[in-house]
Formats: sequence, C-alpha cells, structure tokens
Amino acid sequence: MKFSSSHQNRHKHPSERLLDLLSSARQHQKAMKVVGVHDALSARIPSTAMGLFVSGFGVSAARIGRPDVSILTRYEIEDTARNIISAVSSSSSLFPPPPVIVDGDTGFGGTANVRETVRRMAAIKAAAITIEDQIFPKRCTYIAGTDITCVSREESINRIRTALAAQKEAYELDGNEILIIARTDCRMSFGLDEAIERCLAFQQLGADIVYAENLQSELEYRTLRKAMIDGGSDDATASSSSSSSITPMLMAQFQTGEKDQRLYTGKEVSAMGYEMTLYGVVGLQAAVSALQLVSSEIFDDDSGCDGIVKSASLSTLDQIKDVVGFSELDSFEEKYGCI
Repeated sequence: MKFSSSHQNRHKHPSERLLDLLSSARQHQKAMKVVGVHDALSARIPSTAMGLFVSGFGVSAARIGRPDVSILTRYEIEDTARNIISAVSSSSSLFPPPPVIVDGDTGFGGTANVRETVRRMAAIKAAAITIEDQIFPKRCTYIAGTDITCVSREESINRIRTALAAQKEAYELDGNEILIIARTDCRMSFGLDEAIERCLAFQQLGADIVYAENLQSELEYRTLRKAMIDGGSDDATASSSSSSSITPMLMAQFQTGEKDQRLYTGKEVSAMGYEMTLYGVVGLQAAVSALQLVSSEIFDDDSGCDGIVKSASLSTLDQIKDVVGFSELDSFEEKYGCI
C-alpha cells in the first residue's frame, strides 16, 4: 500500500513535531501554547492547541479525586497518557496530532524508577517528559508554595543524568524517541540564584528543554532567560544529541507569590524570549467551573432543566458525539461499506 505525503507528515514522530514547533516559535518569536489536559476527552477538545500536557495535578484530580501529592502512581499517569495519545492520534480533526508532553513528576522514585518511567513514556510515543527535582513524594508547587522540599543540586543533576541515559536506551534498545524536559522546583525553597544554577547544570548535561517552576515575576523570567543564553549559544530548540544549548520552558500559570499574581499572555511570554508557554490546569479549571454551575442549577427548584441549558450553555448531544468521534466513525463506515 502506498502512502501519501500527508500520511507521512501525520506519522512524523511526536518528538520531531515538538522540535519543529519550537523551531518555528523561535524563528517567528512567537511562543507555542501548550494546554494541560487530564483525560482523553479533554485532549480531543482543544483542537487549536499546538501541544498538550498531561498534567499530574489534573490527572490526580480527574482520575482519583485526590490532591497532587504523589498519591497518583506512575501506572495511572502512564495509562491516562496512553489513552490521551491514542485519542489525539486517531482523530481526523486533529491534523497533524499535537505532540503530547507527560508530567513525569520526580520519576516516581530513585534511579531505577526514573529509568523505567522514561522508557515507558517513550514506548507510548509521548513527545516529551518532565522530570523535576522535588523529593519523593512530591507536592504541587503552585498549591504548596514554600511548603516543598527539593533534593540537593548534586542529586537533581544525577536525576536528569539518569533520565538522559534512559532516553538514550529508549532509542538504542527500543527504537523509541522522547525529549527530556528538566525542571527545577527549588525557587521557593532555595531562591532564584539556585534555580538558575540548576537550569544551567541541566543545560550542560544536554537536557532538551529546561525550565524553572514558580518564578515570582517577569523580571525573574527575564533573568533566567538571559542566564541561559549567556551560559551557551542562543540555539533554542536543539536536541541533546546535537547541542547543550536549550531554551527553558516558561510556566504561564497563576503565580502564587505576592509580586505577580496573574496569567501571562502569549505575547508577553514571547517578548520574554521563551519558545513555549504552558497553561497547565485551564482545562481542569473549566471543567470544574462548568460542573459546579450545572450542579447548582440542578438543585435550584425555580430553575429546573430549562435553567441549566440557559445558564450553563450545555453542549448539545450532537456536539458531544462529534467530539468523541461518532462522525468520524460514520464517515469510515460509509466510505468502506462497513455498516
């Protein structure tokens, strides 16, 4: 069977598509937007997203209804990520399918756990995985604030070195590719200078993307960016196999510090010199808000079902069917006579 060029483009490896998007963002000085998702359904809705992020916070909330404090196991986030990747890869409306980045937390343990986590995420065709430097069990930094503990700089470096070794194994032994995103959460515990030093160390190791979580102001983001450029050449998207000069990923979340409590716009992120901006839990926020509104209307005796439809702007059944793929199935059956 012969395949068209569009087929070949669609099946370009997710990590390659992510690097292409970052390269384009660099060239046009326009940060790519990555949207956080928490299950397969939420992954099929943001059709205009450049990339998707399987949020540990979101998966823990949606799958087990518990806080992001390492209650969620690696198997559970791997299983959710697999379903998400399958959902977007099989959707004809998502062309080409957006690369999926998986929140790998601390790697879920020691050296053996980090190695296994990277190899498994590569096997399910995740485009990239984040590995952070908190102790295990970890806590979500945006919720815990200063109430988190990170490992020493030496241990954080060893953790990323392990992830990169597992990345190499995944390719050489399994034939799978994945990018390593090295993340530090130490800003609130050890200060900005230490966060920058760790990012520079991760860059020198050859991590594909580097970022510092929970920075407290635009000035801090700019300071980090400048340090990363000064620490190497200004090559934003080179992979670890070709260069150690990596641009850090900017977390465009609500800031918990007193200095800067807001969500950055794409233009602001781009102006700071970053190639990627992450909106990690907006999908979960939207889902919770909508469900709270609907539930309040259900128990309002004066409103009833009519009030729910009017105030919550509920999706129609046809819209839901389209999102989950009924129209795609109908087209398949009609085209190939499989009815």
